[in-house]
This record gives sequence, C-alpha cells and structure tokens, in this order.
Amino acid sequence: MKAEITTNGAVFHLKVDYYMKEWTSFLKSLGATFNSGVWTIQIKHLSLIEAKIQQNNWSCLTQDITPGVQSIELSFNNMNLPPRDYQKVAANLMANNSSFGLFDDCGLGKTISTLSAIQGMGTKDNLIVAEIKSLHQWESEIEKFLGGKTSVVVRGTPKEREVKWGGNYDFHITNYHTLINDFKYVDKKWDTITFDEASRYMRNRETKISSRGRELKSDYKWVLTGSPIENYLADIFSLYEVMNPSILGDWKNFEKNYIRYKEIVVGKKGNHLIKVKKIIGYRDQDEVKRHISPYFIRRTEEDVKGELPDLIEQDIKLELKPEQRIIYDLVTKEIEKIAEDTGIQITSLGQLTKLRRVCDSSTLVDPDTKDSCKFDEILKLLYENNHRKVIIFSQWTEPLQLLSKDIDGYSVITGGSRFGKRDTETEIEKFMNGPNNILLSSDAGSRSLNLQKASMIINLDLPWNPQTIKQRIGRIRRIGSEHSSVLVYNLLCKNTIEEGIVPLLRSKLKLAEDIIDKNIYNTYKDMDIEKYLRSVFK
Repeated sequence: MKAEITTNGAVFHLKVDYYMKEWTSFLKSLGATFNSGVWTIQIKHLSLIEAKIQQNNWSCLTQDITPGVQSIELSFNNMNLPPRDYQKVAANLMANNSSFGLFDDCGLGKTISTLSAIQGMGTKDNLIVAEIKSLHQWESEIEKFLGGKTSVVVRGTPKEREVKWGGNYDFHITNYHTLINDFKYVDKKWDTITFDEASRYMRNRETKISSRGRELKSDYKWVLTGSPIENYLADIFSLYEVMNPSILGDWKNFEKNYIRYKEIVVGKKGNHLIKVKKIIGYRDQDEVKRHISPYFIRRTEEDVKGELPDLIEQDIKLELKPEQRIIYDLVTKEIEKIAEDTGIQITSLGQLTKLRRVCDSSTLVDPDTKDSCKFDEILKLLYENNHRKVIIFSQWTEPLQLLSKDIDGYSVITGGSRFGKRDTETEIEKFMNGPNNILLSSDAGSRSLNLQKASMIINLDLPWNPQTIKQRIGRIRRIGSEHSSVLVYNLLCKNTIEEGIVPLLRSKLKLAEDIIDKNIYNTYKDMDIEKYLRSVFK
C-alpha cells in the first residue's frame, strides 16, 4: 500500500493493486471516499487501517504507511498583544491545515486567531477577502496586533487598485466584488488566503464569487464564518469546495447521497402545473460530519463562558392595535383566496412579507393609517433605558424610517439604502463615541461591524434565518466588552404569523447544530414552513 499525504495535511491517499470486497466495505465504514482510483481517508483512521492490514495479512497491500504530517507549534511572543488561549488553539490548527474553517460564534475573535496563525507561520504574501465595511477593521487589527507588518486596502479607481495590487505588502485586503473585477491581479500563488464572512458570499456554489474562490491558488485557504450552514446542507459543501474540492468530492454525488427532495407545485401556466424541487430532509449526516471534522473548529459563547457578557433575552408579545388588526385580517383573507383559486401549495414570500410588515406598522401596507404596537413599546423601552447605547434592528429600511420620526439622537446604518445622504463611518462614530445613544440598523447595514459599546438590542422583527439573529447579537456581545451583560428584546405580535417564527427558527438551527456544533448525528428534517402556514391559513 502506498500512502500519499495531500497538501492539507489531514488526509492521505491509499493506492492498492485491486479492491477486494472486504477491504472496500471496511474503508466505507470509516467514511472514506473513492474517486478516480484513489481512496481518500482521514488521517485519524491510520492506526485502524494498519491493524486491519496486519490482522488479515493482505498480500496485495504493502505496509509502508508513512503519513509524515507536519506538526507546527506556533509561538505568539512576537505579537504586540497576545491572543487568548482558545484563539491560540485555533491558530495552531489553522497553521497545521491548509484547508480549514474557523466557525467560531460572532464576537469570539476570528480575526485575531487568523492573524496569530499568519504571524506564527511567518508568511509574507497574504490575501484577506472581506466585506467592504470590515476592510479597514482588518487593517487596524493588523496594526494593533502585528505592528511592523505592512497592509493595504485595495479600493479606488481601476488605476489605483492596479498600483496597490503591485505593491509589496504583507497583507492585501479587498472585498468580494473587487476580487471578481480584479481577478487578473489576484490570479497568482499566495501564501495564505482568508475568506472572511464567507458564508454570505460563497454558500451558493453557482455564483461567480464561489467560482473565483475555487480558482484562487494558495498554500493555505481558510474560511471564517460564524454560520457555515445558514439554510441548507449545500452551504457547507460550497465552502469546502472553495477550500479543497477533495474533502467532500463531487457535487452530484454529494447531492445524491445526502439530500432528499420532493416536487411541489408553485404555479400554473395554462393547463400545466409549474413544479420545483424542494429539500425535505437529509440522510447520512454522520458521513458528512466525518468528512469535514478534521478541517474545522467551532466554539460557541458557551465554550468561552466568563469571557463574554451575560446574555439576557426576552420575547415581548404585543396585541395588534385596532387598525393593524383590521389590515392584518384583510391580507390573511387575500392569501387564503389566492391559495383556494390557484391550488398553489406554497404561500409566496411577498405575501408573507406583507403580513409581517403589518405587524411592524399598519402604515407600511396602508399609508392612510399609522398604528404600531411595536413603536409604542420601543418608545417605552428607550425611556426606561435612556442610559444605554441601544441598537434597533429590522429587516427593512422603511419601518426604521417611520420610527426615526418619533425619536431623537439616533444614528442609522442600513446597507445600500440610507436615510438621505448619511455616511456610514460618521454615523457609527456618533453612536460609538459620540452623543447618539440609538442606532437604527438593518441586517445589511451592520454586517461585520463591531458595535460593542451598545448593551441592548431591540429586534423590531425577526428574520427567517436564525443565523442572522445570532449575528445581530454578536455585533455587541463580544470579547473585551466593557459590559457585564447585554439585553435582547424580541418584539412579537400575538395571534399573527410572528408567533410561529420563534419555534421555526429553533427548528432550523438544528441542522447547523447537528453537523457543526455537536458530536452526535441526528437525522434532520428541514422545518416545514408550509405545514405551519397551512395551520395558519386553514
């Protein structure tokens, strides 16, 4: 038997003269994959394989297994500020694995862990790909922890970017869209490539960003995200395909082996029904876990308890005000009538969104009305907590605009859609270190930002994606916070679709927990939103 170590240092290739049935069954039981005549096996199973060879005296196999995995033990003495112990653990794992996912919860210092690994390894040509808003944050963290290292944020005109790409820096820092536009400059061999918040941009393997990520060449490719699985098992496949396609193999085989579908009706065209495939569940999750387990580390706030502020979370259930209830009931009847007339099995996202916006404020659906039980509650909470820095989150910009008319001393960050011509950096500065105690933020606006001066969050509405809620909390509940606790209030309207959101979100979290967080493998069935909606809409 000839064992060949791959560049990631955690898998070896096993070549044999022929494949007897017993040998094949044994390798499959260890979660090995077979492609193009080569078995790919996790390094942790080497001792079992050696024992099996000796036990059966298989003459077709030569017994010269020599893994030769390089083990790097980093020193952190040459950093301006030392990382915490759990960050050192991550840094050492990253240095010893050229394909690795750092999946720590938001706020636990993934940036510091990554910089610690790079500093310890002494690499000179490092590419950081991140969201636009966090580019300068990376730059400042490099200066703070790795004084003496040079870095450049690649933005500006095409000519300015060309000059920056050609410069001799330890770190080139750019965003995902510039990566696509300037691919001719980055299409070279890097020492390390780090994809920050990768799940937002690379969970769909068919996007151009994912494609370019797969094409990039580097000795080390790392993915940083607190939510490697946001909705579907395909999310994690896409991330690992970017890092190293050999880990999970071919997409068609992965889809066939692990994902279950059914066809559902979504509309009509003449006499023909329009059908799409819907994921209804997954199979053999233990195999997926075995394949990826050598290549990631995940710590939650529970794992670093005592280093994070305490979390105090409360659901506040409110009665719709009269005008809100009238409009909500009218929209509900419209949805039921559409379903009855068309026979469509799924309620459209637009119809659901309309119901949810009524819960925020009746004005969002009927401009001639202005009832909002949530706005009334927010004003009470702000009055009771006027000594705190408070972030009010919403999925949409419009309710934040309406709310801003009733409050003073606020900043706002809403991604691409802003109130007037506000500058994001100025707004953040006013909130973090200036006179404003209230920050109105959409999910798009606050992504990748460190807002730990705040100690309270009000969720005006909850998103369908549970990872988004965790990311909201992670904006303020961070290592190094000056607060002993953070408060989170979720506003929900009684006898509406919102009451069912919380249990659905908890159900949806189960996939990520089973694959990433836990060491047990439970069969996960995707949350059945349609079933819940049918109970709501008869």
